[in-house]
Amino acid sequence: MFKKYDHSHQMSCDLLYIDEQSFNDIPYSAEELSMRLKKHTHYNIYIQYIKDVPVGYIGLLEVQNPHYSGVWIDLIAVCKQYQNQGIAKHMLELVIKKFKNKGITLSTALVRENNIPSLCVFKKLGYKEEADAFKLLCLDKI
Repeated sequence: MFKKYDHSHQMSCDLLYIDEQSFNDIPYSAEELSMRLKKHTHYNIYIQYIKDVPVGYIGLLEVQNPHYSGVWIDLIAVCKQYQNQGIAKHMLELVIKKFKNKGITLSTALVRENNIPSLCVFKKLGYKEEADAFKLLCLDKI
């Protein structure tokens, strides 16, 4: 089952569980996480469940600018015990289908160079590295 995050306490706990099992870097309680995410209406999260167990999530930012309509794949997380079972690929396929039906024409993702499993998943689905690579610039504290 693939469900859109609804800001409920249960789904916030599910996100925190997946994070704990994968990246372990969300520093908020379920209540704080829900409040933070409610403020950002263009950011959506979908959670993948297997037999009611949360196993992965994907974060998406819908983008509309003068050049294109797109979806930015912000983050994919899969619990360690469920990795290498096609879950990330499955979530990406569902997202691509969903946004294609909405008229979105471009999907982009930013993946760490050393994250070989994620790079492989994206490439299997037809994503290509840009020849004229952009540089990621960050301003950490504003």
